[in-house]
Amino acid sequence: MGGPIHTGFAKEKGKISASEAEQLRKKFEGMMQTLHEQKGASLSIRVMADDKVQDFINTHAKILDDTYGGVTMSDRMRQRLNRSDYIFSGMKAFNELGEAFPSLTDENGDRKPFERFLNDVQKIDETYNSDYLQSEYNFVTASADMAAKWDEFASDGDRYLLQYRTAGDDRVREEHAELEGITLPIDDGFWESYYPPNGWNCRCTVVQVRRGKYDETDHGEAMNLGKSALKGDKRGIFRFNSGIQERTVPAYNPYTIKKCKDCPLGSGNASKNAAKSLTNNQLCGACKLLNKLANKKQ
Repeated sequence: MGGPIHTGFAKEKGKISASEAEQLRKKFEGMMQTLHEQKGASLSIRVMADDKVQDFINTHAKILDDTYGGVTMSDRMRQRLNRSDYIFSGMKAFNELGEAFPSLTDENGDRKPFERFLNDVQKIDETYNSDYLQSEYNFVTASADMAAKWDEFASDGDRYLLQYRTAGDDRVREEHAELEGITLPIDDGFWESYYPPNGWNCRCTVVQVRRGKYDETDHGEAMNLGKSALKGDKRGIFRFNSGIQERTVPAYNPYTIKKCKDCPLGSGNASKNAAKSLTNNQLCGACKLLNKLANKKQ
């Protein structure tokens, strides 16, 4: 399975600790042990429920959860964001397992000894759980912070306008600078698609401003600026609002496919009948299993 591309400026709110990185490395090794023991010519979705795979997923999810441990938010919002971290971590693990699966056998089609197999998949661990993880960590930090802010904004109703702000330094991406100062009511559709973070390592934010202090931005103009600012997001992954959707990471992300964006499981509230109607493929199967396990956890 193809890996994601994470690009952008480094966010300086936090960094994954050496102890967290080492713990995740050990959990990756355990997950690979489970994969090595699997029989059959294709990856079984059932492997996602294995204890060692779940250890990896839960460890990865906790690293993300901890990025906003000190952020004040409602219990419901925290529970929903934690669930999002778990599903995201699970889908990421599924991608890692899928990418590692072909390395189980050698050039003759024989099963490799575990040590050789583990050595051959180290690059997967390094790429997914070091290179990508830091950008994901930064994104979740910003996304959860903005979800908590949205909770506060929503409690005030339409008393204030919302205004887009960049970090205001020479590291601001030119395309994000175009959104500086956009001022609109909370119920304007602009915020559904262009509420920050608007990309990996985005440092933008939104603040409340008093009505009358700033002119409202024309809706059409704001939408055009938003579309221009995210023109590099060809797949539309980042056009979501973490507060409205109560997610740290959008349902459509580097480890899923575009149809996941409108899937009823994306909200975590799909009925059993809706879940049964989903496309019957490995990705959907893994997602359904992870949502079932998430329900048990909660």
